[in-house]
Amino acid sequence: MIIETHDMVRQAFWRRLCSTNGGNQDGVINSQDSVFASPRLWQDVNHNGSSEDYELHSLPELGVEALELRYKESRRADQ
Repeated sequence: MIIETHDMVRQAFWRRLCSTNGGNQDGVINSQDSVFASPRLWQDVNHNGSSEDYELHSLPELGVEALELRYKESRRADQ
């Protein structure tokens, strides 16, 4: 999974979420962690580039069972 963070608020949220280490210190966010209900996945259904309420989904809604928290920072950017 690639998560792009385009502003400091989103970056701070993602870092804070990762720093919880899954809440129970196992390095995974899943249904055993209180923060599992927090993240939303966006599907740009109408392709307008703006998130509408109906386009935001919880992880379980889209069949996501877990997020692994290991990550590697990269300075690469799409061109």
